[in-house]
Amino acid sequence: MSLDSEICRWISNLRTLCEAP
Repeated sequence: MSLDSEICRWISNLRTLCEAP
């Protein structure tokens, strides 16, 4: 359980949402 991984995944989710139509 690494905070870095959580943040990375969280940011990835945001980017996916932003790029989604």
